This record gives sequence, C-alpha cells and structure tokens, in this order.
Amino acid sequence: MKRIIPFIICLIMLFAAFSASVTAAGNMEFRVKDVSAKLSDGEIRVPVECTSNPGYVLGKFIIHWDKSEFSLMKVEFSSAAPDYGSAPVSSFSDSGSYTVLVGDPLREDDLSSTGTFMTLVFKPASGASAGSSKVSLDGFDFANTNLDQVGASGTSGKITLTASSGSSGADKSEEKKDKDKTETENTSESGSSDDDSSKTDDTGDKDDKTETSASTAVSETEAAAPATDTVGATESSAEGEKTAGGSSFTVLWICIAVAAGVAVCAAVIIMLKRNKGKKQ
Repeated sequence: MKRIIPFIICLIMLFAAFSASVTAAGNMEFRVKDVSAKLSDGEIRVPVECTSNPGYVLGKFIIHWDKSEFSLMKVEFSSAAPDYGSAPVSSFSDSGSYTVLVGDPLREDDLSSTGTFMTLVFKPASGASAGSSKVSLDGFDFANTNLDQVGASGTSGKITLTASSGSSGADKSEEKKDKDKTETENTSESGSSDDDSSKTDDTGDKDDKTETSASTAVSETEAAAPATDTVGATESSAEGEKTAGGSSFTVLWICIAVAAGVAVCAAVIIMLKRNKGKKQ
C-alpha cells in the first residue's frame, strides 16, 4: 500500500496541471466600434476590434446587421485575423448575417495580436432611413495550438445614419416651388372660388403630412424590430454555447476520473499478486 500512495499523488498532480492549462487559455474579447454616416454615403466602414487575445490558431463568429437598412459589401481581414476560407460576401450581402472563418491551422504559434481585427464595409440599403442601427457578433468558436477551446465574447456597436445636406436642400427647393405655385394660382383666381381652392389645398397638405408622419412611424418600428430579434438571437446563442461548453468539460472530467480509477485498481491488483508470490 505504501507504493500506491505516491502513485495516487502523481494522479492528483496531473489533474491539477490539466486544470491549470484549461484555465490559462483565457477569453477573447471583441468590440464593434460606433460610426456615423450620411444616407448618401456609398461606403460605411465599421471596425471590429479585439481588445483581449490570449492566443488562437483557428476560429469563427457570426456578424449580424439590419438588412432593411444596410447591405454588407465586403470584409477586410487583417494580419491578426487572416481569412480561412470564408464564404463569398456577395452571397450574403442582403441576408442580415454572415459567418467569418479566421486563422491558420498550420501555424506553430498562436495569433495573439489585439487592435483592429477586421473592417466591415456596408452601404445604405435602398429603403434606409435616418437613425441608429445595431451591428452585433455571436456564435464564437476559437481554439489554440494546444487544441484548447478559447472562450470569446463580443460587444455590439451601432451605425448612425443622418440625412445628407444635398437631399435636405432639394426638399426645401421643392417646398418653395409648391408654395410659389399655390400663391400664383390664388392670385389669378377671385371671389368665392379662391376661398374654396385654398381650403382644398390646405386639406390636401394636411392629409399629406398625416400620411408622411404615419409612414415615418411605421419605418422606425420596422427598423427597431430586427434589432430586438438580433438581441434575442445573440443571448440565446450565448446561453447555448455556455451550456455546450459546460457539458463538454463535464464529460471530459468523467472520462479522466474513470481512467484514473481503472489505473488505480490495476495498480492495486498488481501489488497484491506480487505480495502473494513473495509469500509462496
């Protein structure tokens, strides 16, 4: 039995070393930067930054945006995140989500740079309106050269669109033309017909304003809905990943414990047979 005790101590030390290696993997942290642009801009660049990187060799995550407001034109990768066979962006530009694959599994050391991880290049959709829209990340799955899983999380950013100065000036010009036209028509007419025409025009203007306000409210409601769906999808995906990660480690520990138990039993049986042989 005295010889078995050191063997058990060695097993305990191996378990401790394994736990330390898993903990040392750390977490990667990402952040989508907030940007502002005009509706007339043909290109909107949104940086994705990596603020914490313990080291990885291969990984993936999913980008989400409001497809009713923007189209993804391309993704500019960096030396910290080399492209590893991501699908063509053109096939997903109007889908509202896109999966990026990054890293180099042939490397002997981990990629551990921080800073700008990649740049997302959007353009306003045909039905885009002024306001803010969220860009979020989820579905993280990273591993290092030791094949240890590397945890990751992301902070959402937003794109704020404002009306372009050119379109604002055109609107004012149209309003001035309409006003001048109305005044000319009122001057050329006389008597009671003038009054009736003015009342009719005023009523039409009020109806147009009411319809415009209703259309704006509906557009804002529709723009807010995809963002809410994205938050729910992000939270659900994060909870699913945490559950999957915990289950994987639980199964791994059970396997290690069973293997250790078998090894201890085998050692005890061998020791008993040797002692029995000596006595004979």
